[in-house]
Amino acid sequence: MNITDVDNNAFLGFTAGAAVYNTGHSHNQIVSAINNQADFYNLLRIELAENLSAICSGPYTKKVFFGNLAQNL
Repeated sequence: MNITDVDNNAFLGFTAGAAVYNTGHSHNQIVSAINNQADFYNLLRIELAENLSAICSGPYTKKVFFGNLAQNL
Protein backbone atom coordinates (compact mmCIF):
# COMPACT_ATOMS: atom_id res chain seq x y z
CA MET A 1 0.00 0.00 0.00
CA ASN A 2 1.41 3.40 -0.97
CA ILE A 3 0.95 6.19 1.54
CA THR A 4 1.77 9.86 0.98
CA ASP A 5 1.81 12.34 3.85
CA VAL A 6 0.93 16.05 3.80
CA ASP A 7 4.53 16.93 2.87
CA ASN A 8 4.36 14.61 -0.15
CA ASN A 9 6.69 12.01 1.43
CA ALA A 10 5.95 8.55 0.05
CA PHE A 11 5.84 5.43 2.27
CA LEU A 12 5.19 1.77 1.59
CA GLY A 13 3.00 -0.07 4.10
CA PHE A 14 3.51 -3.82 4.20
CA THR A 15 1.93 -4.90 7.46
CA ALA A 16 -1.36 -4.72 9.31
CA GLY A 17 -2.13 -5.41 12.95
CA ALA A 18 -4.53 -8.04 14.27
CA ALA A 19 -8.00 -7.68 12.75
CA VAL A 20 -6.84 -4.83 10.50
CA TYR A 21 -7.09 -5.06 6.75
CA ASN A 22 -5.47 -2.92 4.08
CA THR A 23 -8.72 -1.59 2.67
CA GLY A 24 -7.77 2.03 2.25
CA HIS A 25 -9.15 5.00 4.11
CA SER A 26 -12.92 5.52 4.29
CA HIS A 27 -13.79 3.43 1.24
CA ASN A 28 -17.54 4.00 0.71
CA GLN A 29 -18.50 0.32 0.41
CA ILE A 30 -16.47 -0.67 3.47
CA VAL A 31 -17.81 2.19 5.58
CA SER A 32 -21.36 1.25 4.54
CA ALA A 33 -20.84 -2.44 5.37
CA ILE A 34 -19.39 -1.60 8.79
CA ASN A 35 -22.22 0.82 9.56
CA ASN A 36 -24.80 -1.83 8.62
CA GLN A 37 -23.22 -4.53 10.77
CA ALA A 38 -21.69 -2.66 13.70
CA ASP A 39 -24.90 -1.20 15.09
CA PHE A 40 -25.14 -2.68 18.57
CA TYR A 41 -28.95 -2.64 18.49
CA ASN A 42 -29.49 -4.34 15.15
CA LEU A 43 -32.69 -6.30 14.61
CA LEU A 44 -31.04 -9.72 14.33
CA ARG A 45 -29.28 -9.28 17.67
CA ILE A 46 -32.55 -8.27 19.33
CA GLU A 47 -34.38 -11.22 17.77
CA LEU A 48 -31.66 -13.64 18.90
CA ALA A 49 -31.75 -12.28 22.46
CA GLU A 50 -35.54 -12.65 22.57
CA ASN A 51 -35.36 -16.22 21.25
CA LEU A 52 -32.66 -17.19 23.75
CA SER A 53 -34.69 -15.71 26.59
CA ALA A 54 -37.80 -17.56 25.44
CA ILE A 55 -36.15 -21.00 25.52
CA CYS A 56 -34.56 -20.54 28.97
CA SER A 57 -36.62 -22.03 31.76
CA GLY A 58 -37.55 -20.35 35.00
CA PRO A 59 -39.95 -17.64 36.15
CA TYR A 60 -37.28 -14.95 36.57
CA THR A 61 -36.48 -12.11 34.16
CA LYS A 62 -33.96 -13.21 31.54
CA LYS A 63 -30.99 -11.15 30.38
CA VAL A 64 -28.71 -11.81 27.41
CA PHE A 65 -25.17 -10.48 27.08
CA PHE A 66 -23.22 -10.76 23.82
CA GLY A 67 -19.48 -10.75 24.43
CA ASN A 68 -16.43 -11.02 22.24
CA LEU A 69 -14.38 -14.14 22.84
CA ALA A 70 -11.79 -13.25 20.20
CA GLN A 71 -8.78 -12.96 22.45
CA ASN A 72 -5.13 -13.76 21.99
CA LEU A 73 -4.91 -17.50 22.48
